[in-house]
Amino acid sequence: KFTFFYMPCKEHRDVRAGFAFVNFRSPEEVLKLWDMVQGGAWTSARGGDAQSRPLAMSYARFQGHDELMSHFSTSVVLHEQDPEKRPIFCGDASGGPRHSGGPAAAGTRRGGA
Repeated sequence: KFTFFYMPCKEHRDVRAGFAFVNFRSPEEVLKLWDMVQGGAWTSARGGDAQSRPLAMSYARFQGHDELMSHFSTSVVLHEQDPEKRPIFCGDASGGPRHSGGPAAAGTRRGGA
C-alpha cells in the first residue's frame, strides 16, 4: 500500500530508467516488500531474465508524503503528455483520498495497491 509512486523514463525516450520512487503508507509495508525481495520474489518475477539487475532498496532524499508532494507538485513531470509517465499521488499516509485539486491532480492516475 502506497501514497506515491513514480517510475521515471529516460529523457526523450519511452524506456524506463530502471528505478522507482515509492512512499509506503506505513513502515510495515516497507518491511513486507523487503521480506519479499529477500525471499526471492524479485528473482522469480524476472522470469530468469539474465539481463535484469538485482533489486535494490534505499532511502530517498525526500522522505514522507508531504515532502514528495512539495517536491513533485512543481516538477515538469506532472505536465508530461503521456499520463502513464506521471507520478501517482494516492492520498496521505492515513489513507486519505486521492488529491483532486492543484498541480498534484495532474499526476493522479489510480489508487494504491
